[in-house]
Amino acid sequence: MLLSAPYTAYLLAGRERSSRSGAAAPTDRRLCIGVKTAQVRVWLGEASIELGVLQTLAVGDVVRLDSRIDRPLPLTVEGQATGQRAFLGCLQGKRAAQLAQVRSYEAF
Repeated sequence: MLLSAPYTAYLLAGRERSSRSGAAAPTDRRLCIGVKTAQVRVWLGEASIELGVLQTLAVGDVVRLDSRIDRPLPLTVEGQATGQRAFLGCLQGKRAAQLAQVRSYEAF
């Protein structure tokens, strides 16, 4: 549909005109990201185990890690350390991680 300039001016009469060059940038950085997936990992801990013992592990066996369950665990996003921490948990019958420390991203 093509509209004539006078008819367009009539339709837009009384409306505010915004200037693109003077438009403010979004203050919430999350609005700029859009919908994008990222790999998030919560690191449970480490354990040293002999290769022979590793080969004999079965479902239900327990491997003791060096981390305490009551302490926040490190979290990485796309393989990069974020400085954030998380606790292990459960939500609606599924394993989950709850953020314990939220880092501000205002430095971007």
